[in-house]
Amino acid sequence: MPAAAAVAFTLLLWNGISSAAPAPIRVATIAGSGATGFADGPARRATFLFPMGIAYDRKGNLFIADAAAQRIRVLRANGRVTTLAGGGALDSRGFWVPGGYRDGPGSVARFNRPTGVAVDSSGIVYVADADNHCIRRIDPRGSVSTFAGSPDHIGRADGARTSASFTEPLGLTLDRDGNLYVADPQSGLRRIARDGTVSTIAMGTAPLGVAVAASAQGPKIYVASATGMVIKQNSNQFSIFPSAETRRVDGQRFLQGYRTIGDTFGVAVLDEQTAVYTDPRTNTVRFLHAALTEPRIIGGRTLNDASGDTGGFKDGSSADSLFDAPTGIAIDPQGAVVVADSGNRRIRRIGPIARRTIVITSLSLLPTFNASARTYQIGFMGNSFIWQNAEWNDSIEAMIEQQLSSSRAPRSLATLRLKPNVSAIAAGSKADAAEQYLQTVTGLGHLYDAIVLDVNSVTVAQSFGIPEEELPARTAEWSDKLSMQIQRIDQMLRQARIPLLIVTHPMPYQLSAGEGAWAALERNSMEPDARVGDVLNTALNKSGAEILNLWPAFMDAEAAPNHPPLFMTEDPHFTEFGRAIVAKGIADALERRRPWLAR
Repeated sequence: MPAAAAVAFTLLLWNGISSAAPAPIRVATIAGSGATGFADGPARRATFLFPMGIAYDRKGNLFIADAAAQRIRVLRANGRVTTLAGGGALDSRGFWVPGGYRDGPGSVARFNRPTGVAVDSSGIVYVADADNHCIRRIDPRGSVSTFAGSPDHIGRADGARTSASFTEPLGLTLDRDGNLYVADPQSGLRRIARDGTVSTIAMGTAPLGVAVAASAQGPKIYVASATGMVIKQNSNQFSIFPSAETRRVDGQRFLQGYRTIGDTFGVAVLDEQTAVYTDPRTNTVRFLHAALTEPRIIGGRTLNDASGDTGGFKDGSSADSLFDAPTGIAIDPQGAVVVADSGNRRIRRIGPIARRTIVITSLSLLPTFNASARTYQIGFMGNSFIWQNAEWNDSIEAMIEQQLSSSRAPRSLATLRLKPNVSAIAAGSKADAAEQYLQTVTGLGHLYDAIVLDVNSVTVAQSFGIPEEELPARTAEWSDKLSMQIQRIDQMLRQARIPLLIVTHPMPYQLSAGEGAWAALERNSMEPDARVGDVLNTALNKSGAEILNLWPAFMDAEAAPNHPPLFMTEDPHFTEFGRAIVAKGIADALERRRPWLAR
């Protein structure tokens, strides 16, 4: 392709991403004027002192623990803020209401730094009353009673809720069976069962916030702490995401190219694999895909260390938004993230949060989507290149869906009124795992309408235990084996009447010194080695399967002046531009073949 044509191709593709991408994440204030006080009324004119814990009930009402005002407030579904319980007058400075302790009707009751809140299915509100060292209960009429613990008995004693003790409980959540979880940094993670029995769940960390997701394997507990996020399921520790995540290479510890999880405080779950949380130290709100170990900032400035300099107040796009000490977090009935922006004395909403459909073959055998006669299910399968470093909006899967949904070509999915659904299947880097998974799902019925399988040099290296740099010299050890394996997969899917498309593409160190530059400079090895692409594509072509060779498209894009990077710097995964090339190639190949006509 001539240079001028390459430039045109690059700019057309790059511009096409931004124009076709779904709506970006936005931040909006839904309650609070920012002024100090505890005035009720219309949501945007109401005032708060320091809103912390928040939770929705089934009717869409948001309950807010206003810690500095010693009150439990409610943002009603009708758009008004009311006070459910608590009271007291401001001190002389006007930023704090002195705490107290009293059970009784709403306006008579007193709290002392209420921090966490949870609402059960019958409308009962539970409050972590931190400086009273107990859990309070508010019935639907607003009457307050002490549910567990006592201001007179501080400690960590388990047992019956009336005799158990707590020390400054902060976070609360309920599981779907009605068990209450308490994050108490001094006494640990506590569980109050429906029968009133209090027990301690070993976590090995001081919990600040807690959320529970339902799963087929039992409750999955997400715990935010000063040292990171800990996830537990049943009696086994599942994952730890440290707040200062580092990687050791040649004895040196570094952060470049790796996102830290930040300093976690409040946490809420979207599903068993994804959670959102607040980081009051860096004034950010973040998203975590636990299975894919992908933390991302969805609100606030995206700096590695923003321990105060980036705080402020600004609505708008998530990348430009500003927060000030966000603490409590919840998911609203529409699936958006709602945050108690404590320092700004406001309640903010972040959305839309588009979650990616990813099947983790080692964790979940079956797809998570629901098949439909009007939906065309495409499984995009491979190692981390198919999902790493991407939100849903700029993922390969979303771009494929967008192109297939908008095509007006004859007999396209759009003209046939079929909706494409592209699911990433994270099968790891071994071809055996892909083959075994496909054997299983094809035996269970027509769960996928088409399979796209990404095969790259990492796939080959890990499948056959050969270092990538040795693949060209050791072709005889893997080439025929790979061809036969792809041939088996193709024949198996043909028998199930599921079309297969194999995708192959370069790695940055196989393309040019300018791609993945940090890794090349760090290792003092800058000469690209494209030989593996030749032998890999030769092996794949011998299989008889349909092959989409994206090497030429990447080479054309790399040759264009002023092109955006195709790969990350230290991290060798695709940039958004690289993902766009892959997505366009796949969507074009599918539109040429139109496999949906044979469904």
